[in-house]
Amino acid sequence: MVEYTYYLFNAAVIIPVLLLSIFLDVKTHKQWKRLLNGYIFVSVPFIIWDMWAASAGHWLFSERFITTFRVGTIPLEEIAFFITVPFAITYTYEVVCKYINQEKIGKAILSVPFVIFLVSLLLLLLNTDKAYTVSASIACLVTVLFLVKSMLVFLRTFWITQAIVLVQFLIANTILTALPIISYGENAITGFRIGTIPIEDFFFHFALTTMFLMVYLRFTLLFRKVEDPILHRR
Repeated sequence: MVEYTYYLFNAAVIIPVLLLSIFLDVKTHKQWKRLLNGYIFVSVPFIIWDMWAASAGHWLFSERFITTFRVGTIPLEEIAFFITVPFAITYTYEVVCKYINQEKIGKAILSVPFVIFLVSLLLLLLNTDKAYTVSASIACLVTVLFLVKSMLVFLRTFWITQAIVLVQFLIANTILTALPIISYGENAITGFRIGTIPIEDFFFHFALTTMFLMVYLRFTLLFRKVEDPILHRR
């Protein structure tokens, strides 16, 4: 059974939120067109990145905790990760939007993405020889540039979602890296970790989370005068 550990991880991520979506009043599963956009335009590029990184030795998967079936250089369970995790993130956002007032935050909030951008840039410039560090930093830099041009950056619900999802990430990624289901090439990362989590994973996570939400919201967020009904659902 231990070889199904990564599958069990994905099941633990998706089953509770899917059941909540089906039986409670936040019906994320019915937004299948929006979800499909996110999977095509965000999950697929991340999967391609994942395949390249695995083939380059940036990270590898423990044969003990995965089955033998692979898609290219990564196990099928890793493909499932880019389906289950974005759904859970999106469901979290929808719940926050339903129960928390959609107030806008002042421009002072721009200091948060500015700090993320600055740290990403410094991490990139100081570690040009670390391939995963470089790729995660670039992904985060690009994400921040999109974010600050959107109205999402000014929504309190977005930052509350990010805080909730960060806690979820800390729990989930600790499981993945502590067992470890995923380990990292020593020459691909800085070696700085928070617990068992490489610092690069935080930038990877922020890029995945934010880009998926922006695509899920159909990029109407890129035009601050255009409102999306999901943003104002109560």
